[in-house]
Amino acid sequence: NKLILTNKNIKSIWNFTFRNMSIEILDLSMNNIEFIESKAFDEIKEIKSLILKSNNLKKLFEFEDCCIKLQNLDLSSNELY
Repeated sequence: NKLILTNKNIKSIWNFTFRNMSIEILDLSMNNIEFIESKAFDEIKEIKSLILKSNNLKKLFEFEDCCIKLQNLDLSSNELY
């Protein structure tokens, strides 16, 4: 299952945003995401690909209890330091 939310002018991802969703690929690229709460992806245990390229992320968020099956994490074209 895919959820593609590109170019939606999203600025933040809050805790449990994707609760009760079965997602393997989540594409949040080309938004204006600056902030991701630490438990934003906790409820999507099946996620294999998380695409966050071309946003305004400046630092990495912590993967606490999520993303056990994650194989691909795309953070390209952000402002990470």
